[in-house]
Amino acid sequence: MAGRAFRLAAVLRVREIQERHAKGEVGLAQQQVLSAQQEAAQRLVMAQRWRPTPGVSVEQFRAELAHGLALSANVATAQAALTAAQEVLSQRQADWQHAKQRVKPLERLAEHHAEAVHAAEVKTDQAAADEVAATRWRRG
Repeated sequence: MAGRAFRLAAVLRVREIQERHAKGEVGLAQQQVLSAQQEAAQRLVMAQRWRPTPGVSVEQFRAELAHGLALSANVATAQAALTAAQEVLSQRQADWQHAKQRVKPLERLAEHHAEAVHAAEVKTDQAAADEVAATRWRRG
């Protein structure tokens, strides 16, 4: 083969880098989901443990009620953050799949190119071996 270098090698390397980056983003998103799950669970436990103190003044009762409402709001906020993290994870996984799909055709082309180069080398080697054998036979 005249040009033995795979002409799309640079494109393949770039796409492989993009795929690795996308895979890393999936890992980060998974960590964020785990963190959000832990945070939501902790806030839920805190809210479930809260109980108003009986026999307190009206001001104290109002303060405790506000605290209970704040705990409930914290649970809702944590659940919303978890949902958002899960959505980000889904998007990152889709991005990774897309990046993998962009690499596969180039990998196949690189494999076919390598096979063609190898076949050309074998053909060249065989032609050289045939020439040597024919030369020996003529001399013989």
